[in-house]
Amino acid sequence: MIFSSFNFIFMFLPLVWVVFMVLKNTSFPHHYVYAKLFLVLSSLFFYAYWKIEYLPILLSSICVNYFLALLIINPKKVCDTLSSLFSSLLSYLAFSSQKASKVLMGGGAKTT
Repeated sequence: MIFSSFNFIFMFLPLVWVVFMVLKNTSFPHHYVYAKLFLVLSSLFFYAYWKIEYLPILLSSICVNYFLALLIINPKKVCDTLSSLFSSLLSYLAFSSQKASKVLMGGGAKTT
């Protein structure tokens, strides 16, 4: 589903908005929590509807970001968190650079 598609504009968006407003304005306990949870699940459904293969990537990104945010909240762990984050990013960069080089060499391109 694309943001400019008929299904999104005239079906998905109004339905999600109405259900969210109903959940937000009800009087049962923790109604804001349920409204926010509904929005999160709706957005996950939206992205999964387009291509289900991207859902694990999105969920893993959400989990990693959440746990890194929990670590960064504690000031004593900021340095440890940032150093592990940078080392992870550098190892990912090295891995992706190596894979890209192999793909290019397999296609006949010369890399230096």
